[in-house]
Amino acid sequence: MMILNKKRRAQVSVEYFIIFGTLLIFLMFIVYYFMTTIPPDLQMKQAVSAVNKISKVADTVYSLSPGSKRIVYVFFPSAVSSVSFVQFPSSTGSEIVINMSHEGRVVDIFAMTKGNVTGEIPFSGGQKKNLHKLFIEKTETGVINITSR
Repeated sequence: MMILNKKRRAQVSVEYFIIFGTLLIFLMFIVYYFMTTIPPDLQMKQAVSAVNKISKVADTVYSLSPGSKRIVYVFFPSAVSSVSFVQFPSSTGSEIVINMSHEGRVVDIFAMTKGNVTGEIPFSGGQKKNLHKLFIEKTETGVINITSR
């Protein structure tokens, strides 16, 4: 009788190992899926947030008097390769354009501003320093100048 009881306990523990192993493999597939899907989407949302933040602060400075300045901290994801400013040829206003790679493609994310925007944000894609301190100021001519120092 004693031998039969030990055999049953061994069988139960083997069944637990099989169930635990199956669940662990299933969990690994779920973790792999989220690790490959979430980061690109998160980077895209961070880039959209960055361009909107710059645009809103530029519009705020544009509505103030010449000489007005604001400092804004913006996080750029590592997939961003450049930030540029495009002026509209026929009217006032500009586009702030973030160029980045997303799922093997190059995409542009942009936001429009009310005033003409110029400046330069030195950028090297894949850099470690993703948080930029941007100085946004309105010049005497009414142009918004955005720089990173």
